Amino acid sequence: MTHKQHYKNYTMYIASCDKEGGIYRYILHPDGSAEPMDKMPLDRPMYMVMSEKRMHVLLQSPFDQSPDSGYTCLEANAGGELGKPDVIISTKGQVACHLAVTNEVYCANYTSGSVIKLSDQLVVHQGSSIHPERQTAPHPHQVVFTPDGNFLCVPDLGMDEILIYDQHLNPIS
Repeated sequence: MTHKQHYKNYTMYIASCDKEGGIYRYILHPDGSAEPMDKMPLDRPMYMVMSEKRMHVLLQSPFDQSPDSGYTCLEANAGGELGKPDVIISTKGQVACHLAVTNEVYCANYTSGSVIKLSDQLVVHQGSSIHPERQTAPHPHQVVFTPDGNFLCVPDLGMDEILIYDQHLNPIS
């Protein structure tokens, strides 16, 4: 007995973190080939997450008068094509490197050592660890929810700790 598998095309997005970069969209075909489709120009996308047909994107430093990173969101149509980005809002920190999306959006700001629940709840980490070059200041590099969705885990390279918060960024002891 043979089983015939049915494969479909998939959409793949690649971020180019360059001043002239953006998000490139490809169609992956069942034969393994990738067909370039289009590019959404964006200034240095650092990280992106697709959630319910919306692409959430962190931008390295999109503001002329501030070194802060930015966050924006783009709608994806049924074919995966991205629409125009929403207004870019500040992450109130530098080098936003990771985000988690639930009903809210949470970002880790690596260089400034902070975590934000967009757009107004900011927690700045304090501390360091033993490495004389890499751990002189806090560097949160991920925000991820526990499987039950109740707690936000934030690994911090500079402090050499994993900090745990509730959904309102209150620390959990």
